[in-house]
Amino acid sequence: MKKLIFKPLLVVILLTFLFVINSSSQSLVSFPYNLLQPLPGYTVPVDVYLTNADLPGTGEYSWTVSSTTGVSGLLPTSIDPEQRVIFSSEASGKYTFTISRGEMSVSYDIVVCNLLASIEGSYHGLGQLIGGFSINEGAINPETPDGYIFFDNRIDTLAAAIAVNQQGYIYYLPTILNQGDFYVIAASPNGDTVSIAAHFDMNGEDDSTSLSYVRLGIDAEGAGWILAADTGYTKIYLAKFSTNGTSNVSPVIVNDNVLFENSEGSVKDFANGDLAIDGDGMMIVLANNGAGNTVIFSLDTRSATPILKKRFQVNDNNNLPFTTQVNGVAFDIAGNVYISSYFTGLFFIPKSTVDNATGTVTASSVISIIGIVDLSSNYWPKESIVPLRLGNFSATLNNNIALLNWNTISEENLKYFEIERSYSGNDFKVIVQQKAIGNSSSNNNYNLSDNVDFSNQYAYYRIKAVDITGSFIYSQIVKLDLKNYLIAEIITYPNPFSTQLKVEISCKQSADINVQLFNSSGQYIFNKVISVIKGKNMLDLTNEIKNLSKGTYLLKIITENRSIFEKKILKN
Repeated sequence: MKKLIFKPLLVVILLTFLFVINSSSQSLVSFPYNLLQPLPGYTVPVDVYLTNADLPGTGEYSWTVSSTTGVSGLLPTSIDPEQRVIFSSEASGKYTFTISRGEMSVSYDIVVCNLLASIEGSYHGLGQLIGGFSINEGAINPETPDGYIFFDNRIDTLAAAIAVNQQGYIYYLPTILNQGDFYVIAASPNGDTVSIAAHFDMNGEDDSTSLSYVRLGIDAEGAGWILAADTGYTKIYLAKFSTNGTSNVSPVIVNDNVLFENSEGSVKDFANGDLAIDGDGMMIVLANNGAGNTVIFSLDTRSATPILKKRFQVNDNNNLPFTTQVNGVAFDIAGNVYISSYFTGLFFIPKSTVDNATGTVTASSVISIIGIVDLSSNYWPKESIVPLRLGNFSATLNNNIALLNWNTISEENLKYFEIERSYSGNDFKVIVQQKAIGNSSSNNNYNLSDNVDFSNQYAYYRIKAVDITGSFIYSQIVKLDLKNYLIAEIITYPNPFSTQLKVEISCKQSADINVQLFNSSGQYIFNKVISVIKGKNMLDLTNEIKNLSKGTYLLKIITENRSIFEKKILKN
């Protein structure tokens, strides 16, 4: 009786044990392991396949994927334990592929990243890596809590600088050779081809001076750009080359001694750093000296004599200077900026902060990770930090008229301003276009008067600054409170006056107001605080003006919400 009970049980245990052993030898992988999201019009092929051993049983395999958005080519059934799938620009985040046959199945995750990164260290026990992050508005995709995603594009050498072009080819600098020589290597989007794309001799055959650093970026037209400096930190070189897949091309030296605007900067400031280029050819250059000074510069690649212009300094998430290497910068699709620090990780600066940044900007921490060497992306936003630096923008009411005042701290290829108004805060309409000075490194002041409709509760204003390429940025929105606008009308009589002066003030509600008088030189004559009621109010100023000399005076009335009404009056 015991044998009849335990023999089948032993068989089940044995079969289960053998099944576990067999299943543990199965694994599903892909090449590349993960990938960078392609741009519209481009795709990346990925091979998904079984390794080590076959699945038990016979017949076809069943294949599934967690989402088909942006993924095509996967057959639901196949006799082959390998399939090639195609990822398009619609792909995003994590995809789980599963192959099964009989009672057994194995799965594998592929992540589509939108930020490219080179990382150094022992990640997965592998040394130097090319990979990236799946990230949105400064937040890591919750499906990828570890943050960094390894690609395996067959890039197995030190990638000191990386960049990517529109087709998805990844370009990187493996090493810097002596005497100013270095190579740019290119890898196809899925890593099936890797070869030399360009060879640079930055300082010529007759100059044996070595380079201290080299920065790499690619613009929206597919041109690669290089910033480099000699070991003596005496000059900065600017060069470019055409990205043509993995084909080898000849580079061009654009400028062999790039200067700083107003001498604001030093070659030594660039001991660490990176560069990124926006959709209008404006380069932003991250410079970090490794000792507490991290600065963003800009350089116009379209200029015949490009110069480095200091924009703002960057502090860490504690608003303290970075005291270690800061070495990566990249845009995202919305024009936000990411920077990386070798020892402290990835940081985020929102576009709204970057647009008009002056002085010092605080970067928020995205993820703490050691070893990031460089950043890049395949985004070239049209609205980056470069068209201008806006200063203050204000709106006040004066005599039932909105007075708008704004200033620019600097302008670069700026064409005009469009001043927009809304009474709801949403549907802004252009009320006037005003020409900009265009190019300036100093403060410039602008103003505008606008007649507002007091049947509305509020008036909202914003400024659209447009450069010569059509790129634009918006100012912040300012709001005027019209519902609490106290005074509807002011009448003075007689005007001119001699011995008597009366002021009729029509008010929307009761309140206290200040009545002030100034002479033509702006000297203060008197100030009276009076209470007014809703409707018409008569103010007699005969006693206050009886000793005034002949001439022109300014009568000013200031309400509780700081609205100002002014009237010029003349004494005969």
